[in-house]
Amino acid sequence: MINGCAQHGHGIEALQLYHQMLKISTSPNEYTFGSILTACSHVGFVEEGYQCLRSILEETFVVVALEHFDCMVDILGRTGRLDEAEGLLIKMPMQPTHLSWMTLLGASRIQEDINKGKQVSKHIFELDCGDASPYVALSNLYAIVGKMNDSESVVNS
Repeated sequence: MINGCAQHGHGIEALQLYHQMLKISTSPNEYTFGSILTACSHVGFVEEGYQCLRSILEETFVVVALEHFDCMVDILGRTGRLDEAEGLLIKMPMQPTHLSWMTLLGASRIQEDINKGKQVSKHIFELDCGDASPYVALSNLYAIVGKMNDSESVVNS
């Protein structure tokens, strides 16, 4: 139920179900935490997202997964906290993936932050996974902020 609420944009209801679950002493698993982080992302609840991540890291026997950190990066990115999201990627206990960095690049596009987008793109290009999507995303970011000439140079590189 929590996941269904989270996936359909009913973040507050998902969090209410989660708190009810805790009241009856039912232990959340890694999927429950993933759903809660997704719900927090959809409604922009940064502190609740951090609280969930802390619960995974400090209070439960659930093994924290890369996806949990990626969700937190998404929460931070959607709320404009791009530097904080990048810091989380750099400090997390596992190596960020292409998808981890693409999440932050997507947030940079949403926030129209060309400097952060260029900085994040460097991390993605270093991973060299042969995917064209970071070039397209960076090009789109340049286009959104009105730098069409730079946009074309990214695609042609």
